Amino acid sequence: MICPNCKRPSSEGEEYCDDCGAQLVAETPSLSSEPESSGHLKAGDELNGRYRISASFPLLKGFRYEARDSQGDKEVVVYEKPLAGAGQSNVLKLQWDVLKELNEPRFPVVLEYFENGEKAFLVSEVIPGESLEDVLKRDKAAFPPLKVMEWGISLCEAVGKLHAKNLLHRGLQPSNIIRQENDSLILSGFERLCPLGEVPDECAVTPGFSAPEAYGIGDGKVDVRSDVYSIGASLYCLISGKTPHLEQRETFFAFPPFNEYKVKVSPDVENVILTAVNKKLDERFQSVTALMDALKKVYDEEATRAKLPEAVSLSFKSGMITNIGCVRSINQDSCLYMIFQAYEKSEPKDCALFVVADGMGGEAEGEKASSLAIRAIAHFMVESRIPVEAGQGTRMLLPEEVMERNKILASEALKQANSIVFEYSQKESYRKGMGSTISAALIEGDTLVVGHAGDTRVYLIRDTIEQISEDHSLVGRLVKMGQMKKEEALRSPQRSMVYRALGTSPQLDVDVYERKLQSGDTLLICSDGVWEYYLDDELLNLVQEYKEPQKICNRLVELCLERGADDNCTAIVVTMTDST
Repeated sequence: MICPNCKRPSSEGEEYCDDCGAQLVAETPSLSSEPESSGHLKAGDELNGRYRISASFPLLKGFRYEARDSQGDKEVVVYEKPLAGAGQSNVLKLQWDVLKELNEPRFPVVLEYFENGEKAFLVSEVIPGESLEDVLKRDKAAFPPLKVMEWGISLCEAVGKLHAKNLLHRGLQPSNIIRQENDSLILSGFERLCPLGEVPDECAVTPGFSAPEAYGIGDGKVDVRSDVYSIGASLYCLISGKTPHLEQRETFFAFPPFNEYKVKVSPDVENVILTAVNKKLDERFQSVTALMDALKKVYDEEATRAKLPEAVSLSFKSGMITNIGCVRSINQDSCLYMIFQAYEKSEPKDCALFVVADGMGGEAEGEKASSLAIRAIAHFMVESRIPVEAGQGTRMLLPEEVMERNKILASEALKQANSIVFEYSQKESYRKGMGSTISAALIEGDTLVVGHAGDTRVYLIRDTIEQISEDHSLVGRLVKMGQMKKEEALRSPQRSMVYRALGTSPQLDVDVYERKLQSGDTLLICSDGVWEYYLDDELLNLVQEYKEPQKICNRLVELCLERGADDNCTAIVVTMTDST
């Protein structure tokens, strides 16, 4: 005999399928011209004086008929079941009572229930639309995860109404989920509906979608978590386009990661669905409400992410140099380049950090200030970008949008570095006055964010040159006010008088700048020991002539040394390129 459920052959004389456990029913043609031994209706028969049968299909211990309602002049579906014995629930009467009372738009509309002899009949409207199983087979393509999560939330809400009545559906699978023209769902397949705690002893399962306990596996009994499993298995199938193959009982409940099917979903989506189909009852979601809440949370996050503009994929080349100069006895500049490049659960985490710090204080350990500053910023960025979440502490909630997130990170990194340097300066009297100017640039995709304090500079060079950062110095303010020309500021004996720097006071006001980058852009970050030897046009020409970042860095410092280099010279150059 061929199993009507899994379509596998079973031994002659067996009542239940060897593979899936479904009840075996002799094959019945959809249009029957001769009465069957079972006594079921055939095409042309009229039922209850109004329903003319056109086709019949076997079900578990019953039949489903397609019929024409002569009174309502419409097509209907009629379900037939033998009346249950004493002490047993009548599943069709149960469906009638529940569906009529709930009047849930995601459930079929039932029209009539009646009994005739030893049989019960339930009449319902034809559900318009296609089952999700049929859509998968027809289109040979899975559904978008965002849409599947939306459907999952709807299914949980609908099934939750059954659970509130202490009822189990037990038939959740894509073939029983009907998609309407407006993309909403109707849940059908109520043939296994039963009261919680009164699950029939006979095996009634759907391979791939019924929970382990429905097969008698484990110590648990079928309960609301069994419907949770079936919803999760259905969502898995809709996203992956695959139903797990059940070749052996040992692999019945194995759900591979989505990437095995070359399906890209976020780790959060995968975690929710794999939790729903956990083989162990206690490690599953304990209710459809818990599953629904998890789906809503992930759906909101994914929907927000989907609305964000897709970042342009850019890569870069970089160069870096520092030199003590011709006059100073110690190099108080520090510089840093870090790239965060990682994959976690197939999600990329890429960002680059560039920092130039110019220590202040001479014998008051200015070189220590700049060193502490770049280390503190690097440490903060690592903790923020790749946090260790196993501890008990909490961390900042950051925006999803790249630019807004990195603006917060740049500002907080410099403030934290300021606290560290200031605290260090207070421990010994000779350290009073130590500090550092600072410019820190974060590049992620095509976004640039700069955190800045002092008179290190950040330039963005295209066809023209733009000084992004503002000099927090006396001459810088005079230039901004129009009381001094840039050329005069370069020669002013007061050009090193800085009124804002990292580490000189308990609090730090951080200037944050943002730009969108494009291929061909060049970013120059340098200490005042470099920029004070150049006018803007000369910097522009030098970048355009030497092109390669390290060559630009080398030439910048060479010219500084040729011109006297009375301060330390530090520069970082970054050139943006297409990822290809």
